[in-house]
Amino acid sequence: MGIVYNINKIITEDDVENKFIQPLFNDILNYDLNNDFKWKETITYNSGREKVSKIADLVIYKENKPVIVVEAKRPTESLLDGISQVDSYAFAKEVRYTIITNGKKLVLREYLAGNKKINIIETTVKKLIEDNFSSLINLISIENIDVNKNVVSPKIEKFTNQITDYRRFFRSIHNIIRNNEKLDPASCFDEFSKILYLKMANQQYQIEGLTNNIFDIDKFINVPGQDPMILVNKWFKDAMKKYYIDVFEEIPELNIGISTLNEVLEKLDGFYVKDDNFDIKGRAFEEFLPSQLRGKGLGQFFTPRKIVDFMADLVEISINDIVVDFSCGSGGFLIKAFDKMKSDLNLLPNKTFEQIGTTKSAFEDDLKKNQLFGIDAEPRAVRIAKMNMMLWGDGKKIVRGNGLSTKDWRGKDYYISEYNEKKGTGGCTLILANPPFIKEKDSQILSRFILGSEKNSVDAQTLFIERGMNLLKPGGRMAIVLPEGVFSNDDSLPTREYILKNSKIKAIIELPTHTFVQSGVDTINTVILYIEKFDTEYKNKLFKLLGDDVKENMNILRENLNYDIFMASAENLGYEPNGRIFSKPGEKTDLDIILEKYNDPEFKNEKKELIEESIINFESDDKNYRGLCNMNDCMKINIKETENRLDPSYYLFFKNMGEDLKNFIALENYDITFQNEKLNLNTEESLDKEYCVCSVNKNNPDNLLEVSNYVTGDEISHETTKKMIVSQNSIVYNPYRASIGSFAYVPESLNNSVTSGAYVCFKVKKFNLKLLVYLLKTPIYNKYIKILSTGSVRDNFSDECLKKILVPKLSVSEQEKLLLELEKINKLKEEKNKEKKQISLNGIQHIYSEINIV
Repeated sequence: MGIVYNINKIITEDDVENKFIQPLFNDILNYDLNNDFKWKETITYNSGREKVSKIADLVIYKENKPVIVVEAKRPTESLLDGISQVDSYAFAKEVRYTIITNGKKLVLREYLAGNKKINIIETTVKKLIEDNFSSLINLISIENIDVNKNVVSPKIEKFTNQITDYRRFFRSIHNIIRNNEKLDPASCFDEFSKILYLKMANQQYQIEGLTNNIFDIDKFINVPGQDPMILVNKWFKDAMKKYYIDVFEEIPELNIGISTLNEVLEKLDGFYVKDDNFDIKGRAFEEFLPSQLRGKGLGQFFTPRKIVDFMADLVEISINDIVVDFSCGSGGFLIKAFDKMKSDLNLLPNKTFEQIGTTKSAFEDDLKKNQLFGIDAEPRAVRIAKMNMMLWGDGKKIVRGNGLSTKDWRGKDYYISEYNEKKGTGGCTLILANPPFIKEKDSQILSRFILGSEKNSVDAQTLFIERGMNLLKPGGRMAIVLPEGVFSNDDSLPTREYILKNSKIKAIIELPTHTFVQSGVDTINTVILYIEKFDTEYKNKLFKLLGDDVKENMNILRENLNYDIFMASAENLGYEPNGRIFSKPGEKTDLDIILEKYNDPEFKNEKKELIEESIINFESDDKNYRGLCNMNDCMKINIKETENRLDPSYYLFFKNMGEDLKNFIALENYDITFQNEKLNLNTEESLDKEYCVCSVNKNNPDNLLEVSNYVTGDEISHETTKKMIVSQNSIVYNPYRASIGSFAYVPESLNNSVTSGAYVCFKVKKFNLKLLVYLLKTPIYNKYIKILSTGSVRDNFSDECLKKILVPKLSVSEQEKLLLELEKINKLKEEKNKEKKQISLNGIQHIYSEINIV
């Protein structure tokens, strides 16, 4: 039995169908070519409110009932791209199985009750041939396939009450330590975790029958002349060396009193980390953690649950995945991966496991031991993650070390090695990570990376992209949180080139600046990057086209690549910028809506009315954050249509506003000049002189520069940054606050005053400056400026950005007319204080109307 199969001769989709799929189902799985095969069958299904008709590559029948839908791809195509489409076919035809294959790899997908879908087999065709197709024969051959679509999935019990009880139990222990010892939250949690490690080690002594080593607090309390906590800590140190030396570089001491320890141990009496309730305790501990991992010292280890859940759903974790988080923090991504895998295993009937030659229990054990790997450099994070995973059943593959290295802190190789292209060994299939936004300066680490070579320091997150690519097997996926600047900064262009030539970008999702407020980070510009690593052969073909010039390489890559990138932005995550949760259980957030659109094979770009939206936001109470619900925006853009930047906000803005701005021109066409004269204090006279220091107040009613104070040159000379001299009839702005309207006109009265050296000052000869200030402060231009700004973490609207910004084509007379009308509207604000906001809105609407973007 077998297929005469030369993978090198599989070039087209037709080759995959005729040289692999047909002999597989006819010769191996014994379906009749004339009666059971239906090629290119039209399938009609509902997509939203519309009926859609598509052509399935192949539908396999048994006894005139459809049983398998087959989707063929070219050898260079990703199997992931066919999943959404084939799911639609499966539900329309009510089949239990689908197969997606490109002749090199194959995915067998099973559909169960409740619209559940699971990848049962994900493997290479080479491995299937080596195994004589036994797994496929056992599951879907004509003799073995189950034609019953409505499989009754095993009942999944809900343990809500038990989870709540355990969560309260953990909190009560934490409170004992806090109340007795008066420790800060971080220290309190540390002591709690040490006691849990004590319990785990003691349980292990009991399992191994080492009765002399079992912990008995009475032995330590009743030793004459001895401090009981010194004896406890000696026992603790020996136990940690025996069982958890991979966690502790320097084993800490328990820093609590013996009475507190005794009280906690009494509370923990009968509590075992490893028992049949480990998944319930794991859920409870995972829910308990976020309330503890907040603020300085702990928040850095915690990725908000909303983000963890979204990223896990985005990548569609499979029971076959080998998952790595190289900056695992508290282990949230690994816990979520295990939870999803275990949930899928529980859905599968025992017969499925029998057919693939294993048991559910054996599959789960292998999953815990060989499919989940975590690394973190911070000792406290590793202790938390390992404890977290232990409560779920296993935490042995959580280790401490620099995730950018190949060895842990002890110099031992990590459990998971990088993928070896020559041998086809090692590697993982999925990476989920939120790496630290820090600088990597270790020369040995930097020398390992293409993006770090010959540099003194590199943003660690840039290196983590390359580290992830090195770990992934071909076809492997990575979802990673990154600074938005990676996709917009000129300095990060080599990073974008590296991503494009090594992987297919599946999605880039922009997150709101308050995303990580629950982790103790106030505002930060971040995105989620989701990529799929190229097949080695395909990647090598691309590399042959490329040279040393990064910009030219970007052009070559766009010419030769052809796929859509899903881009989106989210605003409502279910919690406010202050961290307060406002969404109700089951209520959709922007992330839920974005995920639905990402998974919709019929998704089409739609224009979002940004003008209307900006007016609604202007009218609404700024404090009412709920008014921003469902402010998500999504689009697909072909890689060929992109520029050298890849930040979603840029493309989403022009998707919505591009048609409105088609008759606009760049501001530099109006003859713009920049002024950057610094104040020199190199004479006694200049030091004695008094200077008028001004600043930009975005709320100034007349959009004018304001006087801050008067100071002597001597006082100014002690400042680290030189002041800038500004002249009348110019515009000054703060490049770091430009996106919130920090622009001001310099009146004649403030000629030769001084401002911050960080400000930008400019003049435009052919555009009325007062009118330009009005325009740049409108909500739409605030948004426009934000997406043009560059900055890894902090936005910076540079003078180069200003020159490129599009402004309306208006004659001198049209400019003067519009300015006069705006000034009339503005004067009303002085007379009607109660209606100031409405009057400002009238001004904004008038500008929009006059420049034809309403």
